[in-house]
Amino acid sequence: MSARERPWMKFYPSDWRAEPRLRNCSLLARGLWMEMLALMHESERYGHLLINGKPPTDRQLAVQAGATVDEVKTAIVELEAEGVFSRDRNGAIYSRRMIRDEKKAEHARKIGKKGGNPKLSKETGNPPQDKGPDKPKDNRGDKPHMPEARVQKVESSPTCRTVPAKLPDDVRSIMEEGGFISPPPDLSLLTEWYALAKEMFDQAPNKTLEQDILPTVRAMRARLAKPPFKLKYFDAAIREKLAADQHEIERLRAMRRRYEQPESSGFRV
Repeated sequence: MSARERPWMKFYPSDWRAEPRLRNCSLLARGLWMEMLALMHESERYGHLLINGKPPTDRQLAVQAGATVDEVKTAIVELEAEGVFSRDRNGAIYSRRMIRDEKKAEHARKIGKKGGNPKLSKETGNPPQDKGPDKPKDNRGDKPHMPEARVQKVESSPTCRTVPAKLPDDVRSIMEEGGFISPPPDLSLLTEWYALAKEMFDQAPNKTLEQDILPTVRAMRARLAKPPFKLKYFDAAIREKLAADQHEIERLRAMRRRYEQPESSGFRV
């Protein structure tokens, strides 16, 4: 399929923001990757970074992206180190996601040509039960359309489920902010976070929950397409937040001691 027949491509912002490999890259590298995705969408081999059938040089890619050669080289090294893209045997860069999506689309096109039924892609003729005699025609005139009775099963969305009221308040708050459907299996981390805050700067559990844990969980959950399975996903960020709070408290205490010290006596003229 040519670029004219493919004027748009699927793009899911939630997947883009939740991809851990891209999150580890700089803004420069992520911007270049977006330019590369656009080129790969228009490529003769869908999903491969090719210009006129050949992998572009750093200078050609810099011209296409509106960047300098040094910026392109730096971003390519960063993207490859994080495993954002892959290379084929000829060294051409390609997107694994785009290759998978193209295979699915091609399979769907083949099925569509046979009527849209996935089973038709494996059957060459009518099944035996469809080869019986034709039913006699009904010449009694048109009948009013009778709506078909169907039982529709509405599946409840995980985000609509309520957290059980019997749980402790801190666990309920964590589950609501993190989007957990059931209590995570590693709830013992809560006790560790509280103990760490107590050891660092003698902070009460409820204050740690409101000032450090819940804001961190809320911010990280907003970047995910699906809720995590364990609290461990938030562990490093929460410990980092506690360490930053401790550093700020120590800085303020040092300033207070400096201002509360009496002026040293000296000779006055």
